[in-house]
Amino acid sequence: MPTAYPTEFKIKTIRRYEKGASIKALSQELHIAQSTLYQWRNTYCSIQTPDRTYTPAEFDAISRRLQRLEHEMQIIRHTGFLDRIPLQEKLASLEQIYHQTDGQYSVYELCSALHVAMVWEA
Repeated sequence: MPTAYPTEFKIKTIRRYEKGASIKALSQELHIAQSTLYQWRNTYCSIQTPDRTYTPAEFDAISRRLQRLEHEMQIIRHTGFLDRIPLQEKLASLEQIYHQTDGQYSVYELCSALHVAMVWEA
């Protein structure tokens, strides 16, 4: 029969996780299945940002999406295609995107995306 843990114990355990303890370490220390700890995490844990609070499932989905996008960027950069585009063409494209999106992207983001070095004049 499964062990019933008090809610206070579950919350204290998840607070330790939030402070940096790994699920694996907590599982070994407390002799509780990792799957149980993941369930507790999904119930009692939240990730705060200045804009909103995320559930662990939402945060995991965002993390997976970020990793996938980072891999796509690495693949694009490894192809060398961006390096073959003349600088004037890149600048024209960046300016067009900047104006079409009403400044949705910062100049830094645009330059970074196409590997255009930013030079600041004093």
